[in-house]
Amino acid sequence: MACDDPVVESLESEPFHKGGLGKPVKIAALCCTYFRPHVLAEAVESFIRQDYPAADRELIILDDAGQLQDGQSIAPNIHVISHKRRYRTLGEKRNANAALASLNADIYCPWDDDDIHLPWHMSQIAAAMQDAEWARPNRVLFKRGQHDPRVINTPGMHHSAWAFSAELFRRAGGYPWIQSGQDQGLATRFKNLGVKSVNPLAADGANPSYIYRWYASPGVDHLSAH
Repeated sequence: MACDDPVVESLESEPFHKGGLGKPVKIAALCCTYFRPHVLAEAVESFIRQDYPAADRELIILDDAGQLQDGQSIAPNIHVISHKRRYRTLGEKRNANAALASLNADIYCPWDDDDIHLPWHMSQIAAAMQDAEWARPNRVLFKRGQHDPRVINTPGMHHSAWAFSAELFRRAGGYPWIQSGQDQGLATRFKNLGVKSVNPLAADGANPSYIYRWYASPGVDHLSAH
């Protein structure tokens, strides 16, 4: 696809590499969903709009409401797993989601169905994680109801803006098997391993790439409300 933006053109022609090893970085976006097809569609669209090379990213959607077509591939790099057997906790569901990623995935990105990741999210993450295992931005965009998004500081919250290496996730043992707070439980496990996060917004010209939406879609509360 033709593009006049030299930054986007470079992303399309030269995949990011990690640690100077000459290895393309494969990013798996992990999306848990349950009975929210209209916000899920928006999450899928935000994945499609990413400027990171399509061959080096994938979206894995795990639905335990049985509402979607199991095994469906919306695109070559977008896959749906759907069944009616509920997971007991969100932590267990997130672990199952990660287990469905490709074996060669280097980085996991949480991709909650009720938020939006702007087109430069994955490319910004990959650049920040060339020599790191965990990325957490210190700022995100917050959209409340129908108001315009505004930039806010995030003291280690907003889990869906994070990214972490698949190897770190395995060493940490994944998410704890709890419903609320599984994201902070994962952060604690990372810290217990002595891993510090990097801020992808520390680079010159970097802008927030994640929109946290609080009741921004009619009839849909954010996952955090549960």
